[in-house]
Amino acid sequence: MKTKLLFTLICSTLLLTSCNVENEYHNTAFSKQLVYMYADQEEDSIFFACTDPWKITNYESWLSIDPLELKSLPANAANYVSKLTLKTSANNTEKIRKSTVEIQTFQLTGFYAEQAFWLDIKEPSMTTETDQNEIQKVHFIKYIPALEATSLVVFKVYKDGATLTTDADWITLEETTFEKGQHEVKFKALANPQEIERKANLTLTSNGISTPIEIVQRGKVVE
Repeated sequence: MKTKLLFTLICSTLLLTSCNVENEYHNTAFSKQLVYMYADQEEDSIFFACTDPWKITNYESWLSIDPLELKSLPANAANYVSKLTLKTSANNTEKIRKSTVEIQTFQLTGFYAEQAFWLDIKEPSMTTETDQNEIQKVHFIKYIPALEATSLVVFKVYKDGATLTTDADWITLEETTFEKGQHEVKFKALANPQEIERKANLTLTSNGISTPIEIVQRGKVVE
């Protein structure tokens, strides 16, 4: 009953393919079409429902999937929901890892998997650019006023023991070490005594991967 309920929920909201050939009904459904992981993340999952046996072909060495096949459905089962566990290592390649995962069943189907080379920083938001060598660059930039103020960064880490550091003596962090999960961290910036803006870097490190957050403080306004 639990399996049938999960299958119904998946089919009613998510990616769905089916066919009816000579009164034979075939169906597949995925809980999501893209499995997206961050650089420090080593595991994720996807639910796959199918009316037929299936086998996975995985072409990428950085990714492992378990299980790789379903040889037969349980007795009297019209369909079966499988949890596919995806495992990888921290992405220190400075490139996005991408994989097309093929599943051979009554027809060829599948899903996509990607792993970013940056950490899951939610605030400030990310901007991207591609340089002249077609290399993608990502930036996290937060602008703060010239006056003394308290501001905030928000991020999620997927391993215990993450750290946040600053290279500026005019910034004080509320917290510097973190367990896995989402965190909102306040930091205090002293007033900028100069008329020109100044910059500092906060560095978030998790599972051996570091992503900088650039802090840009406006210059003071002279009356």
